[in-house]
Amino acid sequence: MSLADHLEKQRRAQAGYGSSTQAGRETNDTPADFFPMTSPSSPHPDKPTEPGVLLRQWNRKTWVFPWSYFIEAEYFPSNTGSETQTTHASPGFTEQVRLVFGPREITLRGRNLAVLMDSIARHRVVELREVPEKFLPADTHDAAESVIVSMEIRLRAK
Repeated sequence: MSLADHLEKQRRAQAGYGSSTQAGRETNDTPADFFPMTSPSSPHPDKPTEPGVLLRQWNRKTWVFPWSYFIEAEYFPSNTGSETQTTHASPGFTEQVRLVFGPREITLRGRNLAVLMDSIARHRVVELREVPEKFLPADTHDAAESVIVSMEIRLRAK
């Protein structure tokens, strides 16, 4: 075993990654082993924790916000009182979720966004991705899963 292999094995053991040996090479048993849901130093290892949320915009801009900076989330159903609600969104994609992380405010627009609120409240959201409506399959309009068609990230007004 080379030094690099030994150090990698040691790093995985310390991080709590599961592994097995096949034909003399270390491999992961499952993808879940490679991305553990709990931190080894978590005070409650049976409760999944996520250190932050990754936001990916269509233009490849990526943001990472730690949950420790999370202040609040607010859900706006279709056609209701959001001051930032836009009129150019198509009929199926008018729901909004507003997230506040420290000095940043994030506005998500899409469909079926209410289901995200429970995961946001428990800090279990790992990643949110924006997909412009024109790139969605035609059958997506009737689907029950959440779809984010617009993601706006800006500094909060003080």
